[in-house]
Amino acid sequence: MRTFSATDAKNNFGSLLDAISFSPVRIEKNSQPVAVVISAQDFIGMENEYVMSKAKSKLFAGDQMVIETLTRYSNAEISSIDAANMLELKFHGQLLDLLGMTDLPFPSLPNDRIDFMVEEISGAAL
Repeated sequence: MRTFSATDAKNNFGSLLDAISFSPVRIEKNSQPVAVVISAQDFIGMENEYVMSKAKSKLFAGDQMVIETLTRYSNAEISSIDAANMLELKFHGQLLDLLGMTDLPFPSLPNDRIDFMVEEISGAAL
């Protein structure tokens, strides 16, 4: 990990930004670490891991809201967007990962949606 003094980080901010594209950078003041700067991409990855870790912990602890939300999603009573929002997940894939950690089946499309899709395909074939 590269290290910058606080003064060097301030005076060479462009270099600091270049450095974080490769790895986190430690900032020191009076030879003591005071901060670590990471890229936005690294932060987003860490945030996504944290969100998923938090959701898994709640699931494994038997959190009723998590279990109820996953059950309602599994039964196609709520959309994936609603379920992900209720569980504070960022991506549909996280929701599927969480659901896969249960005995619940993956949801199927509601019948009215299937009928609509069949009508669309039939109409397009004519």
